[in-house]
Amino acid sequence: MRYLDAHCHLDFNPNVELEIKEALDQGIMGGILGGTSIKDWPTHQQFCQKHEGFQWTLGVHPVYLTDQGISDSFENLAWSMIKSDFPPIGIGELGLDRKFRPRASDEIQIQAFRRQLAFARDCNLPVVLHLVAHHGLALEILKKDGLPQAKGMIHAFASAPELAEQYLRLGLKLSFGGVATWANAIKVKKSIEICPLKDLLVETDSPDQAPEGIDQAHGLKMLIYIASKIAEIKKMQTQDILEQSTENLRGLFKI
Repeated sequence: MRYLDAHCHLDFNPNVELEIKEALDQGIMGGILGGTSIKDWPTHQQFCQKHEGFQWTLGVHPVYLTDQGISDSFENLAWSMIKSDFPPIGIGELGLDRKFRPRASDEIQIQAFRRQLAFARDCNLPVVLHLVAHHGLALEILKKDGLPQAKGMIHAFASAPELAEQYLRLGLKLSFGGVATWANAIKVKKSIEICPLKDLLVETDSPDQAPEGIDQAHGLKMLIYIASKIAEIKKMQTQDILEQSTENLRGLFKI
């Protein structure tokens, strides 16, 4: 089986062709590009059209929001992309962030989060959630507003098992990245322990969130290393983790 990266941002990498070749040599055939801002949607679409094995999601990342919020034309633009010849397979990144230099206020982030959730329910595409230091409020909104029937995933999950269990009960899958390799990430490792295999995904978030001891601008090929650390925690083989994650990803996004 060829493996898929559950979440990455390869369009940010100036050496992307080399990165893809190196990853392919290790059995990684592609991945899913996370959406960041409306102006980037056409770039992501074109990237994935050009590179076989890659798919994309559309959304407005909370860190890319300003206090003007989401454009009034968000829904019309999103529908036009969904009806295009190479549509997105999900909605995201969307969510809440209090940590990574958000420019928008909590109020604006909440409005954008709920609006994108509503759109995901309307088009019934899975969501890709970015939730950092805002879990209580995020859970409250998810329970009150509801997820699309297609459910979704939390990318780069890096929180305690008690939170993991709450998201799993909502039907979400948990995607683990470079933080899972950090020696001091005790809570994340416990979340990996309790996450059922059917709900587990592996991602690089490349070029962000590098594994411990790796250059911050890491690449897609790090998927193998991240999966090996998750395999140690689950007491499994690396190949089995990669195969399960790829199968879960295909099932979630219908790819």
